[in-house]
Amino acid sequence: MSTDKSTNQAFAYGSSVLGLQFHVEVPLHRCERWLIGHASELAAAGRSVPQLRAAAGRHAPIIASKAQALFDRWLDGIDPAQ
Repeated sequence: MSTDKSTNQAFAYGSSVLGLQFHVEVPLHRCERWLIGHASELAAAGRSVPQLRAAAGRHAPIIASKAQALFDRWLDGIDPAQ
C-alpha cells in the first residue's frame, strides 16, 4: 500500500510482523481527541474540523469492522513456531 507521500504505508515481513503507517484501529472517541488536539494544524492545512468530524462519524462503523477483520486475518496467519 502506498501514497504520494510515502511508498510504504503497510508491509508484512514473514508471517509474524505487520507494519502499518496509519491507524486502522482508532475508535471514534480517539479521533475526536485528535481533531481537538490538532485543530490548529488542520486549519493551517485548510482542513475543516466539522467536515472531518462528520466524515469520521459516517465511516467509523465500517472502519471498525474492517480493522477487526484485518487484525483477525493477520493473527490467524501467525505461525507460533516462528
